[in-house]
Amino acid sequence: MADRSSSEQRDDRKHLLYVGLVVATVIIVLGVGLWLNKPDSDEATPIADGIGEVEAIDTLARVDDADLVPAETEEADEVATSPDPTLLTLAERAEADLVRIESYQTAYTLQLLNACDPTNVAPHAERFAGEDRFYLLPSFVNDAPCFRVCWGRYPTLDAARAADDVPASLLALTETPYPRRIGEVLP
Repeated sequence: MADRSSSEQRDDRKHLLYVGLVVATVIIVLGVGLWLNKPDSDEATPIADGIGEVEAIDTLARVDDADLVPAETEEADEVATSPDPTLLTLAERAEADLVRIESYQTAYTLQLLNACDPTNVAPHAERFAGEDRFYLLPSFVNDAPCFRVCWGRYPTLDAARAADDVPASLLALTETPYPRRIGEVLP
């Protein structure tokens, strides 16, 4: 059997990476979907993580026997299985941003927010939809799927610390932007 060329091996690695990213995105979407369907009586408890307040999520699902009864109408089935369009949009953006930033793992970015509630992230993702310095990346807090809001790509830690190009609306999310090596913020 002939050895495969390095370009074929590289193509195989790219394909495996892409498949892995798609699988990770699906897991994130499903996890956030499960989190969004939890009972309203569960309240998030704020915890400090060094960059501001983050919502800690109760990761234990609570299921009543009534929840196990199948829906009796087509409309109820549709509602029960319809994914949240905002969450899907955020997951798609996070997947695209992972692809854009993954080759810069030794560079730095500024982490501004790590939020588990999509409503805390969606306005920023919408506002900076065409901005190539804005990154929305998947993360986990207490095993709950969340999103990191990051800004910029800087060659060194000092350059990230000295960055003065962060929009005021993003700076308002935190007291101090947190410089992070890009490889550390990737899932």
